[in-house]
Amino acid sequence: MNKYLVVIPYIHNEAQGRELEFAVRGWFRHFRETFKLVVIGDVCPFVIENQDRIDFIPKSRVQDVPGQYRPHLDHVAKMLHVGRLFDTKFDGFIQAADDCYPVQDFHFSDVLLPKYFEPEIPECSEEEGFWHDMEKTRIRLQKLGLGSRNWETHCPRYYDFQRYYAVVNSHDLRHQSFVVENLYFNTYFKDADALHITPDSRFIQRLETLNTIPDPTRIWLSNGVYGWSRQLESYLENHFGV
Repeated sequence: MNKYLVVIPYIHNEAQGRELEFAVRGWFRHFRETFKLVVIGDVCPFVIENQDRIDFIPKSRVQDVPGQYRPHLDHVAKMLHVGRLFDTKFDGFIQAADDCYPVQDFHFSDVLLPKYFEPEIPECSEEEGFWHDMEKTRIRLQKLGLGSRNWETHCPRYYDFQRYYAVVNSHDLRHQSFVVENLYFNTYFKDADALHITPDSRFIQRLETLNTIPDPTRIWLSNGVYGWSRQLESYLENHFGV
């Protein structure tokens, strides 16, 4: 019986290469728990070829909304859809990125441990996009008297379904785009003894440039927009023997 639910959202035209394949391979090799793995979003040949162990849920992206950041609205829409299908079977879900690759064994306790990237959400002056939403979120949290840590670490994170729904409803996240992890974790974990993710953290290495060498001692490797490279692909091919 599956004890945990792992959800990976996927948008095909934003992929730079075989990210989703290696993310999925990593979960099956290194997550030392019983779990159901769900990919929601666009079709990927690797997922279709492995539907005996992957639950694929086709889900189109939400439409653009003027003044809102589409990826954040889309994330919420996808997670709510997963909830409608699975919240009677699981208490919550682990949301993982399609460009975050497990390369060392880990347990649920490693995911559950609260982790933050910065002690304060930085002030931003962008007028649209991700950083505009980060500033909106910082201001909203400040007005509510909640914590202001930046929890955007790119590590897999666990959400309780009912708490997730409460945050979505409280901030109208179906229609208003915010950084959901910062709303969620500053609401429920603002006083938690959380781990500060630094560049030398054992948990994750962000490969932000093409020349960054993967560190095999980390639990997760992840590439940013400019971090996917033939070097990383070759490293992952060798790691997974494909």
